[in-house]
Amino acid sequence: MAAKPPMVEFKNVSKIYPGGKVAVENINLRIERGEFVCFIGTSGGGKTTTLRMINGMLIPTGGEITVDGKNIHDIDPIELRRSIGYVIQNIGLMPHMTIRDNITLVPKLLKWPKEKRDARAKELIKMVELPEEFLDRYPSELSGGQQQRIGVIRALAADQQIILMDEPFGALDPLTREALQRLVKRLQQQMGRTIIMVTHDMDEAIRLADRVVIMDQGHIVQNASPDDVLTHPANEFVANLIGPERLRQAKVNHLTAAEIMRPNPIKIHAQQNLGDALNQMHQYHVDSLMVVDDEDHLTGILDLKTLRNQQQPQLIIDDMKHAVPVKIKEDERLQMITEPLLERNWEYVPVVDEQNHLKGIITRSALVDVIYDAVWGTTENPHPAKDQAKDLKEAGEQ
Repeated sequence: MAAKPPMVEFKNVSKIYPGGKVAVENINLRIERGEFVCFIGTSGGGKTTTLRMINGMLIPTGGEITVDGKNIHDIDPIELRRSIGYVIQNIGLMPHMTIRDNITLVPKLLKWPKEKRDARAKELIKMVELPEEFLDRYPSELSGGQQQRIGVIRALAADQQIILMDEPFGALDPLTREALQRLVKRLQQQMGRTIIMVTHDMDEAIRLADRVVIMDQGHIVQNASPDDVLTHPANEFVANLIGPERLRQAKVNHLTAAEIMRPNPIKIHAQQNLGDALNQMHQYHVDSLMVVDDEDHLTGILDLKTLRNQQQPQLIIDDMKHAVPVKIKEDERLQMITEPLLERNWEYVPVVDEQNHLKGIITRSALVDVIYDAVWGTTENPHPAKDQAKDLKEAGEQ
């Protein structure tokens, strides 16, 4: 069975305006079914031009654009536009039409029966959590955020598989914009639509997109996932567009436990005894030890509280240890580490590999230093480096 073609594809596409102004030059891009793709870049970079060529609002000077495998030149322009949803910043609702008629404008042009149109309007307004009685109101009777919700579902009304969005949330206040971003992402995932959006807001692109397409002077300079863009900007232009704070935060968020941990943690074998444990705690000035077996698997933790009431030096560690409350794999990222150490107030967490071999330990002190660097942008630890024994001692005193 042949693979389905991409939902949208640009092949060597250019757009040159009269007088020789190049808006887009020789771009190649595949957008797969169900993807959320954001175009971003500075003004004049070619984002909106690229978007508007998809539905034929602008005609390419050269190259080929296909929608669902068909060259858009071979599709009737009116049919093409009706088959693609379109959401713009100022919404574009018809002020003299009810919300019901605004939502069902394209289905009516496609000659859907009235019963089907009404059912579709009720279904969609419910999806954006607005009351059904709003269908008989006019746009002026709704808030800006409510109107924008109507603009979004109007683009979905005729079951369009592709939705184009041109700066759809730019004129909204931050709270309304964030709520609509969540709504659009939920609808896109729920309905499996392909959304292609132009934005100037890097945070918005990172939050919403499966893939970010960064444009500069009519060229695609990077086409990658938000994570890849943040951690591996293609060039200085991309790095400047992202900004130093986001780059620094991304670098920290992508740190793994293996990169933060102190290796070679202080440990004791499960078959050693109470006397050995007390000697080791005294030697390293710590109040807890990692317990391991012959193959260095982490089997438990022994702390000073457990030992205080024990009077028999020959007691075996394996009989006194307690279960490890939380442990972290080497490849887990910072956000997974932050939760047990800061939110649950654990003093430290051991780090293990896939086979549960003890590899290291992360203390709250070490984690705080990493977060400090993320917030303040220091390139060096603001405090003198502490060896692991002092780290553990500090953790035990908190």
